[in-house]
Amino acid sequence: MNHFNFMALFFISSVSLAKEQTKTCIYDVSGMTCASCELTLRVAVNKLDGISEIKASTGKKSATVVFNPKKITSEKIAEKINSVGYQAKLNKCQKQET
Repeated sequence: MNHFNFMALFFISSVSLAKEQTKTCIYDVSGMTCASCELTLRVAVNKLDGISEIKASTGKKSATVVFNPKKITSEKIAEKINSVGYQAKLNKCQKQET
């Protein structure tokens, strides 16, 4: 294997092992009253680019969203929640590497 092939292989391996950063944010959400509200919120937020996972809870009056911060911001997610009739307030966020 010549030097060029080795370097190309090393580069490709490094890129594939690069860790993707995600962010998990919890929003306090008022206005949800039933399971249909949870579904409405999940469907709306899942339409956004960069969303990995969303859980909504009427009982806890919250939504937990895992997303790629390079593609979308926590503010845009809150705006989307608000646009479907609920009031979202960012509670806390945590960065992770996957």
